[in-house]
Amino acid sequence: MSKVNIAEEVEHTVLFTGYHKEGITQLGSDARNCAVLDSACSSTVCGNTWLQTYLDSLGEDDRSKVVSQTGHRIFKFGGGTKLKSDGEYELPMCIVGKQVTVKTDVVDSDIPLLLSRSAMKKRWR
Repeated sequence: MSKVNIAEEVEHTVLFTGYHKEGITQLGSDARNCAVLDSACSSTVCGNTWLQTYLDSLGEDDRSKVVSQTGHRIFKFGGGTKLKSDGEYELPMCIVGKQVTVKTDVVDSDIPLLLSRSAMKKRWR
């Protein structure tokens, strides 16, 4: 796993490249309650472990804002693995100091929240 730490008005930034099961598991652990910017991801997705950890960290008020529905997407990952969405969730989050709602699919995996290219293009208001 390649890592580059940058300390420039950013609390913590890590660059991850490559695909190795051990590295993905470590990234999932390192990115608990954080989003990973994934410019190759066409739709925002997270693993069920990341989701449960995130939900457990929310206060009662924020937890009441979570909305879930049936998932329909199928995700193909770098190693060729295909996973069907177990559900689609709308999660309250703080991004760039703003309270926002992020919509994500959830798959049966240890991946962190992978923020898609289209989500990165949003203006967080």
